[in-house]
Amino acid sequence: MSITVTRPETTVEFCTNIALRSEHERAVAAVKAAQQAAQSDPRETGSVAVREAAERVQALEAEMRSSTLTFTIRGLRRKVWVEFVESNPPREGNAGDKSYGINVSALDSVIPDSIVAVKGPDGSDAPFDPTSEWAELADEMTNGQWSDFANAVILVNHEVRSAPFSQLASAVIRRSEPTSTAQPS
Repeated sequence: MSITVTRPETTVEFCTNIALRSEHERAVAAVKAAQQAAQSDPRETGSVAVREAAERVQALEAEMRSSTLTFTIRGLRRKVWVEFVESNPPREGNAGDKSYGINVSALDSVIPDSIVAVKGPDGSDAPFDPTSEWAELADEMTNGQWSDFANAVILVNHEVRSAPFSQLASAVIRRSEPTSTAQPS
């Protein structure tokens, strides 16, 4: 075959230290409280407290980013995906399965085959063998984290059909083009 096909890819950001999220929520609330206190203080001495609270939020965000891995998910060959779908019909009475047309819980069998790269926070390759390590990692995740992977696999195998078109980028380019040309004098 003379046509080369590259299947679609997407990424999933996976924070391994998501426990910091509750601390982050408390820190964001502290920023809001400090802002309110600063607004009610006619001497405006609260701006230091606001800044310190905001710096704590950013420190927590940096800490979570430093424990975030980026998984690259690639679509499977059509035959593999079709066989998966046919062998995993939606479970009776399961609305999620019905909406996707598959037994969503069975995705664990194809997610490892869909993971083609894992990068650490610095962009370097992270040591991870999807074939042997996915099941253990998936068992440690929350359902929401697992759903990010499941949705990514469904997206690249079922929903991506053509090259994307960005209306936003097109509008930006149109706005930045000259609207008229200078007339010679």
